[in-house]
Amino acid sequence: MGSRKSDRKSILIVDSSVERAGSLSSMLPGKYEIVGLINGRDALSFIKKEKGNVEIVLMNMRVDDMPGLRLIRQILDAAPLLEIIVYTQQDNTDEAVAAMEEGAFYYLHEPLNEKEVNALIELAADEASRLKKIRAYCEKRAILSSRNFSRRLRIIRHLMAKMSIEGRMLKSHEMHYILHPRKEDITYEEFISRLHRTPLRQSEEDKATVMIVDDDRTFRKGTRLALMDYYRVLDASSGTAALKLAGENRDIDVILLDIVMPDYSGIDLLPMLRERLPGAEVVVVTAHNVTGIAVEALHKGACIFLTKPFLENRLLKSVAAALRTKVLKKYLNELGEVITCERPVHPFELRLNLLVDFYKSSVRKKTPVTLGQVYTIFPTFAECGHPEEEELPMDIDPGHLLDWLVCNLSPPKPATR
Repeated sequence: MGSRKSDRKSILIVDSSVERAGSLSSMLPGKYEIVGLINGRDALSFIKKEKGNVEIVLMNMRVDDMPGLRLIRQILDAAPLLEIIVYTQQDNTDEAVAAMEEGAFYYLHEPLNEKEVNALIELAADEASRLKKIRAYCEKRAILSSRNFSRRLRIIRHLMAKMSIEGRMLKSHEMHYILHPRKEDITYEEFISRLHRTPLRQSEEDKATVMIVDDDRTFRKGTRLALMDYYRVLDASSGTAALKLAGENRDIDVILLDIVMPDYSGIDLLPMLRERLPGAEVVVVTAHNVTGIAVEALHKGACIFLTKPFLENRLLKSVAAALRTKVLKKYLNELGEVITCERPVHPFELRLNLLVDFYKSSVRKKTPVTLGQVYTIFPTFAECGHPEEEELPMDIDPGHLLDWLVCNLSPPKPATR
């Protein structure tokens, strides 16, 4: 299905039907090399051999030699930076949810739409790029090797899936704790027991906030009922009401945005909501006959789409996928705000001055400094485990900032020689 070219990224299609794989290949963007394989074993061998050239896997959930869920798991074990889009002839909601819990980026059912597939490929490529930037940061700062990063990324993927099901997001200081050096390799279960003093559970403060924007009262009510056990839920019956809520609630994390409404179309409303809520991720909610418009919304900044009608489990996983994107974007933004990958390791005094200046600027802007940002400058503090606070109090005297951190986070003292 095309000759191999090492200078181009590949999309791997895994499908036991050569004819179906060929039809899908004809839809895909020309900037990728397209490789088709008919079974899971060959796909795994190819991914291991290529060592990073494969960026996205498109796979049928029905391959001849192994169950689709096991193939997803083994692909991500072999190459955690890949993104997987799965598809099937049957619209099986339970299977879709299970696939996304295993780490698939998204789930489609046939017949596949060319614009839809290509829009999802762009989004998956963006997600893969974020993971690569985080890995590059870890490698350049000599925090983790590529191999150890891959192991810990699997923990991050599992943890984000678990937390999002429970309605909360992985926080920056938890990301730093996972990615910090001098911690032995541990299993996911061991990590959970060490990171959290009590089992994962959400408080009202921890709950992510979802805003439903739809003029259909029945839809809003049903969606609210599906989400309210896990999220703080707001709803708006029109674009005008949504803009008002966005101005009053700056902590909205995910927006479920209908395309067709009487006062604004979702396409027109999307950039206005993103301007008011730059940290929120938008899930476009669309009927089958307006999928093309939903794809346009993806190009304008929505992170994913949800096609009506849908069951509760698919709704929850679409919101979870949006939260995952938000977590990775936020983490990368914090790394970029404080210190870039290109800078050398700074001496202690320079890093302290950097932290103080950053803290003063944040206080002026009334945006608290997160512990994740502190860990970026002083990684030693990440060794303390899971602190009670996520943000620094804004009334700390900048002159005593480091003293406050030492007192409250109690990093271990270096071993004496």
